[in-house]
Amino acid sequence: MKIKKKGHISQRGEKSFRFKYETGADPVTGKRVTKYLTVKGTKKDAQAKLNEILHNLDVGAYVDPSKKTVAPRAS
Repeated sequence: MKIKKKGHISQRGEKSFRFKYETGADPVTGKRVTKYLTVKGTKKDAQAKLNEILHNLDVGAYVDPSKKTVAPRAS
């Protein structure tokens, strides 16, 4: 049985929304792994981004957004 992934959106500022979602369980500890992401724009924009992430989690195409870049270092 496939478990449907869920998330939650909360308003942070006038045009800023944060959503939280779970990416599954940690294989070592077995605890749930919860991620947070902030989106600037409307609630509709935040809902669209959350839907995209939840869909990618369901189909196995999820890539964790991180702060690392692939840009070359400046000399």
